[in-house]
Order: sequence, then C-alpha cells, then structure tokens
Amino acid sequence: MKIQAINDNNAAPASVSVKSSNKGVSFGSFMAAATAAESGPAAELAAYAKMTPAQRMRASVLSSMGLKESDLANMSAADRQAIEEKIAAKIKEKLDEEIQKKALKIG
Repeated sequence: MKIQAINDNNAAPASVSVKSSNKGVSFGSFMAAATAAESGPAAELAAYAKMTPAQRMRASVLSSMGLKESDLANMSAADRQAIEEKIAAKIKEKLDEEIQKKALKIG
C-alpha cells in the first residue's frame, strides 16, 4: 500500500488570484450608493410607517400646501411661523371633524 504525502513540496504552488473590481472605490461611495438605494418608494413607505399619527397629519397638511419640511427649514422665521400657524389650524380642523363624526356615530 502506497501512501501519498498530502503536502507535496515538489508540486507547483496553487496560484491564488484575487480579483478586485472595487479597487479605488471608497467606503463613502459605497455608503452613498446604499443611501441612494434607500430613497425610493419603499424607503418613503418605511418612513411613513414609522411616523406617529401627529407626524402623519403634519405631513399630510404640508403636502396639501405643496410644502416639505425642508421648505420650512429654508424659510425666514416670520414666514415659517405663519405656515406653522396655518398647519396648526388645519390640524385642529381635522381633529374637530373627526370628533364630530365620532359623536354622530355614537349619538
């Protein structure tokens, strides 16, 4: 019976080839691509699902006014205050309507 050596020193060494198609690409660019991938409709739905009911109301009112939170952030303090007052009034109206509807259902 002949036993072969597992480590044959006469055998040609196996060549290991590491192909790096990402050579020169930074971690930051990977993160930017991942963040961009998270900005589609699925990401918007996930963000909406994480909102509280009050945040959803606010987002709805802002949307009906054709605004976003970033728009508010870029306004002057006086303009922003005026919009915030309109938002509060519209939210109050919606809440009052909901209370009226529930009161009619009960009574």
